[in-house]
Order: sequence, then structure tokens, then C-alpha cells
Amino acid sequence: MRPSDGRLKLWPLAVTAFAAVILMVSIGTSSSLRTQVPDEFLQVSTSRDKTPDAELARAYWETAVRAVQWKYHRGSELPQEPPAEFQLPPGERHRTSGQEQVARGVYWQKLRELWLKPDIWRTSYHLDLTWTVRAVQDVTRGISQFFRNAG
Repeated sequence: MRPSDGRLKLWPLAVTAFAAVILMVSIGTSSSLRTQVPDEFLQVSTSRDKTPDAELARAYWETAVRAVQWKYHRGSELPQEPPAEFQLPPGERHRTSGQEQVARGVYWQKLRELWLKPDIWRTSYHLDLTWTVRAVQDVTRGISQFFRNAG
């Protein structure tokens, strides 16, 4: 804006609005299980004397964080039976002392119960501009196809 003409130039406002829209469209979110084991999961008991095993709970929670969350989305219902990925690593299977299938089933049911609770999830935000590259590629492909068909 020049002081002498007294008019407001709109191009800076248009450029700012365009940049803001691009930025808003480019913000993505991702959800992942918290690495800290929820107290409810730590209180699970798989033994006859009803004593919780915090180490076993942590091992199964780490399995959920490592393998299960990437297979099933947040908010989806987990299947009734535990998937093959939900088991202790071979070196840690001794913890269940012969009751591996029972413990696996009990911890899976607790994970199914907790899965829909928002406080076990962590949401992160990130800038993702990959859509702009795809848009430019699509436009370029469309233009070249147009000229191929026209010629």
C-alpha cells in the first residue's frame, strides 16, 4: 500500500490466506499407543491366586505397542481371538510358566477393553506436504496426456 493512493492492496492478504489454507490442509495426525502401561493392564491377573504380574503385563503391553497397533486402527474393534502377533518374544515366554495361552487370552481381552479408551492413545501432529507433489504429478500427467491426445 502506497500512502499516496489511499487504497488497500489485497494481494498480501490473498497470499497469506492461500498459505494458511495450504498449511491447514497439510497438517496430519497420527495416533499410537502410549508406551507407558496403563494401570488397568498392570492389575490383570492370570494366576489362580489373583496376584498381578507387572512384568508379564509390561511384556504383553510392549507386544501391543510393537506389533498390534500397526495392524488395527484406533477406534476399530479388535477381534475376539488374539492375532499371531500378540505373543511374547521367544526369550520371554518362560514368564508364563506353562500357562502361555491362558495369559495371552486374558491380556488380549484386557487390551480389547482398553483399546477404545482415548487415554491409552497419544496423538501427534505433523506437516505432510506429499499431497502437493502428487497434485503436481497429476496435473503434469494430465497436461501431457492432453497434448498426446490432441496431436
